[in-house]
Amino acid sequence: MEGLVDVARLSPLGLDTFAEVDRFRANEDGSNPQASLDRQCNGYWHQIAGLDIKQI
Repeated sequence: MEGLVDVARLSPLGLDTFAEVDRFRANEDGSNPQASLDRQCNGYWHQIAGLDIKQI
């Protein structure tokens, strides 16, 4: 999303907020993506059916 997104909002997660910020920063350039969980989908971003998951 580099060059497309100017601002991202992270919602507070209690005690895990700072760890989540660290994970977000580690993946800002896309080099350290988090694995998709079973309840998530990423098809929209990869131009496949929206509810499908592309393994990355």
